[in-house]
Amino acid sequence: MRTILNLALTFLVLALVVLDGVAMFVAYQSSREVAEAAAQQAVIEYTASRGNLDAAEAAAHSYAESKHTPLLAIEYHRGQVRWFRAVTESYPDTYLFKYVPLLKDHLGQSYEAVVQF
Repeated sequence: MRTILNLALTFLVLALVVLDGVAMFVAYQSSREVAEAAAQQAVIEYTASRGNLDAAEAAAHSYAESKHTPLLAIEYHRGQVRWFRAVTESYPDTYLFKYVPLLKDHLGQSYEAVVQF
């Protein structure tokens, strides 16, 4: 009986670790998609408004807000190659990792996307 209980507990912990790993991957993918799309929205608005930087930043922020992902930074670079850089961060809904002191502060999955035009 004790062996069955230990085996069941081991499988439960293993399943929770796998689920938390999948949740972290999904948070990373979400952060990546939102950062790329926000930077692309900034480029589209910038070109449509003929160089209005405030409108481009507002478009990027509104897109990120619509996806419930915080936009940490949006940056415009002007030079030989113009680009917008967007940085987002998503937090996964974890079952086990949020209770581990060494991991709970490092669960945020951030991504930085650059779109050149």
